[in-house]
Amino acid sequence: MSSDSSTVHEKAWALISLDRPDEAVKLFYEAVALDPENAITHCGLVAAFIECDEPERALASADKAIALDPEMDWGFRQRSEALLNLYRPEEALTAANEALRLDANGTGNVP
Repeated sequence: MSSDSSTVHEKAWALISLDRPDEAVKLFYEAVALDPENAITHCGLVAAFIECDEPERALASADKAIALDPEMDWGFRQRSEALLNLYRPEEALTAANEALRLDANGTGNVP
């Protein structure tokens, strides 16, 4: 992650913490523009979209994160959350199980 992207990314997470997810979405998109191959930034978009009650967009961002880094459990955790918000529990369980498989020690492998 470039330093510019990292700064924007951190500000976006702060906005989510401040319950300002609409603004966070805009900043995460800026971070994606600066570093489009960063799976973590796409996971940030998932969190912001869920807070904005936009589970379809959250799912699309989770799928993008998984495509970029299929070994990162966080993408599958985020996918599971988006699917739960879409009332698709069976698919959510599949995604959650994949996250657990990738993180068998429970330590999280988010870089």
